[in-house]
Amino acid sequence: MKYLLIFSLLLSSCTSLSISKPWPVQEDPYLLQPCSPLIIIEKNKQTSMATVVDVIEANYNSWHECSMKTNAWIKWYNTHWEGEK
Repeated sequence: MKYLLIFSLLLSSCTSLSISKPWPVQEDPYLLQPCSPLIIIEKNKQTSMATVVDVIEANYNSWHECSMKTNAWIKWYNTHWEGEK
């Protein structure tokens, strides 16, 4: 009788265990930050060509950083949610 009770407890505990991936998996907080806004040159303001080149360079770098962050987020999402759909 004692063995039957122990055996039934073991079987009931096995059905409540999940063998899937542990969740929630904590994502990288860096990936959750929004992209920084691009720098805009005012229309009617007199600007030098050097300033225009600096703004273009800063916007180009900002876009590439945002692109890498987005690609990293997509990779994280696909690796952690693969098979969960």
